[in-house]
Amino acid sequence: MMLKLLMSMLVVSMICSSGVLGIQSLEEDWNATFEDVGGRSIAGAIDGGYIIAGEIDSAINDNSDIYLLKVDSNGNKEWDKTFGTNYDDYSCLVQTTKDFGYLIAGRVWGFLTPNDAWLIKTNSTGEMEWNKMYNDFHPSWIGEYASETNDGGFIIVGDTLPTSNYGDIVLTKTDSHGNKEWRQIFSISGDGGANSIKVTNDGGYVILAQTDMGGPFDDVLLIKTDEYGTVTWTKTFGGLVVDDRGSSVQQTTDGGYVFVGYTGNRDSCYDVYLVKTSANGDLDWYRTFGGSDYDWGYSVQECDDGGYIVLGQTKSYGAGEGDVYLIKTDSNGIMEWDRTIGGSLQDEGHQILKTSDSGYIIMGYTESYGADSGALWLIKLKYV
Repeated sequence: MMLKLLMSMLVVSMICSSGVLGIQSLEEDWNATFEDVGGRSIAGAIDGGYIIAGEIDSAINDNSDIYLLKVDSNGNKEWDKTFGTNYDDYSCLVQTTKDFGYLIAGRVWGFLTPNDAWLIKTNSTGEMEWNKMYNDFHPSWIGEYASETNDGGFIIVGDTLPTSNYGDIVLTKTDSHGNKEWRQIFSISGDGGANSIKVTNDGGYVILAQTDMGGPFDDVLLIKTDEYGTVTWTKTFGGLVVDDRGSSVQQTTDGGYVFVGYTGNRDSCYDVYLVKTSANGDLDWYRTFGGSDYDWGYSVQECDDGGYIVLGQTKSYGAGEGDVYLIKTDSNGIMEWDRTIGGSLQDEGHQILKTSDSGYIIMGYTESYGADSGALWLIKLKYV
């Protein structure tokens, strides 16, 4: 289903290739909704389209199945696939692999059953090649807990089961078929868990996690390892009397890291939390954005101009119960502009990607423009 939104024009300054300062506007190119489907993750496909992983109600029982959707560059559906067990199945991440197939990282959950991590590898048309379940740790409910590695294998991160040292972080490396090669366990103070892992330029890994350090409030934990999972350094970020959570981490062009999440008091309000570090994890700067209600940051991308674009959800601003929240900053995290997108009901932005035309695609959720039960929402933005 395609529809046109009444959306404010986003005006930003850009240096054109000729070196002349020009004004370009970031406008909606297209948007699409897919009813009765939830979206968790989006990636670019090799043909210029997009692949989305989410959930759909099972056709054979009352549980949820993992849903894989392929759309073309204009948001038109090309094909879809479902993957399910006899339990509730949820996706966390989809990634295009080096062989032009797809990796789906999800989890299997059932009452009185293990909470297993589940990796599914498909070919370019979504046909399953193999799948593996891992029952020795908890993956994040919502997080980028897996990634393809430089050797064609996969790295997955989570936290230990309640029956062991609950809160320790588990890092597992597999081969290209999902078979375990090695595992590392990082002991941390208090309860914690990992939300995001990325392969770094040196072939190692950066892990975005959180820990309460044995106290009542959460801090963000950033862990850098080498390619074998040996810790290079760890850093913590956060205030003394607030909760600080990280949602997604990216390596930046200067070799440092940027992560986004939220900070505040769980009983009153949160603000979007944006942090930039050096290559050694030392704090370069941090910024917060938001109003008097709850605002969350879920996804961040470095822009061509060295700044950052942040996607999340806001209850402080906008037209409805919740709106997509889009923030553009300069290279020092100073806001250049922000916008909300949404209608009178609940609307959310979950992930943003840069596209091949230097624009962006947003994946989220809408009740304002989809079915009563909500819909997967894609919004394509371009500079004109």
